[in-house]
Amino acid sequence: MNTVNPPRGRTEMLDISEDIAGTIKKFFTNDRKRVDVCAVDVTLNHPGGIAGMAEAYVNVVKNGGRIRLLTEITEGNVDSVAILMKSAEIRHLPGIGGNFVVSDTEYLATPGTRDFRMKGPVLYSNEDAFVRHNEALFETLWINAMPASQRVRDIEEGFVAPTTELHFDALQIQRLYIELLKQARVEILLLLPTSNAFHRDEKIGIIDLLRKAAKRGVKVSLLAPTDPLIQKIFPAFEVKDKEKGDSNTISYRAISDTSSRNTTKILVIDRSASLMIEERDPSKKDFADAIGAATYTTSDPTVRSNIHFFERVRDETDQRVKEERSRKDAELMQDILAHDMTNYNQVIKLNAEVLEGKLGGEESVAFVQTILRAADGSSDLIKRAKTLSKVLSQDKGALHEVDLRQSLVRALSLVKESNPDRRVKSLHNLPDARVIADELLDEVFVNVFSNALEYTDGIRVPIDLRLEQTGGPNGSGGQRIGCWKVVITDHGRGIPDETKRLVSRRHLESAKGSGLGLSIVRALVVDRYSGTLELKNRIQGDYTKGTSVEIWLPKAQ
Repeated sequence: MNTVNPPRGRTEMLDISEDIAGTIKKFFTNDRKRVDVCAVDVTLNHPGGIAGMAEAYVNVVKNGGRIRLLTEITEGNVDSVAILMKSAEIRHLPGIGGNFVVSDTEYLATPGTRDFRMKGPVLYSNEDAFVRHNEALFETLWINAMPASQRVRDIEEGFVAPTTELHFDALQIQRLYIELLKQARVEILLLLPTSNAFHRDEKIGIIDLLRKAAKRGVKVSLLAPTDPLIQKIFPAFEVKDKEKGDSNTISYRAISDTSSRNTTKILVIDRSASLMIEERDPSKKDFADAIGAATYTTSDPTVRSNIHFFERVRDETDQRVKEERSRKDAELMQDILAHDMTNYNQVIKLNAEVLEGKLGGEESVAFVQTILRAADGSSDLIKRAKTLSKVLSQDKGALHEVDLRQSLVRALSLVKESNPDRRVKSLHNLPDARVIADELLDEVFVNVFSNALEYTDGIRVPIDLRLEQTGGPNGSGGQRIGCWKVVITDHGRGIPDETKRLVSRRHLESAKGSGLGLSIVRALVVDRYSGTLELKNRIQGDYTKGTSVEIWLPKAQ
């Protein structure tokens, strides 16, 4: 059979005597809107081969058609590709394993050949379903191929194209993971997002491979969450060469365990290749059951991006450890200082009380009472400073529903008991109220009530206390729906307006006395509970007549 135009709607194997290049040339003689060619190889070394193909391509273009060619472009065929690029759009795709041509109406393939010149059977079809299927196949290959101009430029410049591979088979991913660790010569960066990932990797030998890599001099850095079992393994990370006396270690840092279900482990080898393995189900105990797809690449931008991410997590971890160590050191020094100063104040008070009983005369007694008040003030200052430090250094933590009325009652009772010589008269009839806060809420009102006593002269201390359900400022339309507003008003010496403005900052620049207490109030109400704090004069325009402290706290639903 010498024609490639069998009856419509046929798919068959044609046994032709002329060479395949000639057959393909005839395939191009009909008018075509589009011809897509997938070829294992193209060369100019055989008569009638590429020369004939180039002529056929030109004819299609002259007739208004479009030619697209997929092939693997190498140093051996780059000249041939340059000629074909004059009439066809060409892309490079490594590893092509078959030859076929598909037009808008027909399909032709030469199975088992590297080019279109050898003699042999030809698979032909003009059935619509068959043609549409191979059109879709070509489009998939085309989308994932590199433009020929870029590939030719890479070859001319001696650039080695990066490799990017997507793997789905768990066993294949495990083999690749292990092989990369064995190949490492300079550095290994490994980030494991969960403690389960660590234990799964230990079961398949990954942790042992890290030890071996460290022993042969590879710099190994591991980021992974910790648990009691990992803590026991950690001391064994040190690898010693007894004969040489060398000590090579795995640099391990404990990071937070990822709570998200979708996580990824990242491996970087010698800063030139990376492997990213998705964890489909981090709760699984076996490697194959837990992982999803994996991406291996030598692409420099991607590898550098993974390195940057790894180093950022490592640096943030180091910073957190450093801050935690500094915080604990500061707390220790604070506890020592507070303990010793409290003891010294106690000695001062005891001796002053003894002197008060032995000395005569009103002037001498007054001096002793001044000493006692100073000692009490010093102890109270230490307590407030320690409370403020605790509030500022602690994480926000989990807030929960708190009985606001009971918190106010407890705080007022505590202040009264601590000042038995003062007559605190409080006007209040409080409704049941619940807000979102925590166990430190009492500290807010203890400090407000304490300030009221400290800055009110005389034995009698009137305090007006009001609690109402309302919105809050700075919200939508000037109101924030769903707050409880606490108003505590005293009749004391008041707070200067400039000091009131300073309270809006995180803490007072030179906080002392009531300023320190208000710093605690602001840190809790605003920073911790996301509420609002405002200080006003009891009598508008005259701060010396007392202060009104207004606090908005989010209402519990």
